[in-house]
Amino acid sequence: MRIKDVRAKARKVIKDISKSSFIEEENLEGERVNITCLGTVFNLYPSGKYYAPFANGNVSLCPRCHGGGRITSKNSDSSNWKIASGTALALRMESISKYGKWAEGKWPQVIIDRLKKLDSVIKTTAPTKTCPYCNGIGSREAYEDEVFGEALEEAARKKGGWITSGEGDPCDIFYGENIDEVVVEDDRKFTPKFAPGQDTSDGETPEQYQEWISKVLEGIPEVHEDEE
Repeated sequence: MRIKDVRAKARKVIKDISKSSFIEEENLEGERVNITCLGTVFNLYPSGKYYAPFANGNVSLCPRCHGGGRITSKNSDSSNWKIASGTALALRMESISKYGKWAEGKWPQVIIDRLKKLDSVIKTTAPTKTCPYCNGIGSREAYEDEVFGEALEEAARKKGGWITSGEGDPCDIFYGENIDEVVVEDDRKFTPKFAPGQDTSDGETPEQYQEWISKVLEGIPEVHEDEE
């Protein structure tokens, strides 16, 4: 089944829900919810199988990568790949030493842009690449199941509900909507301590960042990205 057809199938499952099928229940938090059974993994999911990450012997291996999740890349370039990998590692290590962890938001934009370029080169020139048929999972039907589950949850959210499995039987799939108003605290967005273009606490300017990067990259050959 094509991936777009898998997503369409999931959206149709949510679209076809009838309000008359709802049963009012009370969840563990004491909130009233409307819930309806959509079916089971056996008649909903593309594979029609129930399995777990640690017990999946009933899932067929991908016919292209044979379960490995990766295939040989036709754009493989070991020379450029090694240069880009080494440069990216050196730049990250120096950046951590100088600015702290990336998540702390102190890395200047010029470094982030350079690393994005290097990562793109690494991905393009690597000896192998993620198998596009199974998305690196190692099984096409497991990939289709994953896409279906994600699309089902997305469609449920857009409809104002959610997806859950059965408490007694995890193979049962339910759709639910809250009846009582649920108060959700606002998510706090992470605000970097350092914004691109501004000085850091040690007073360095973007020009000084660029000068420092040039020193880090000194003597390392320029890497050129090949098109897919």
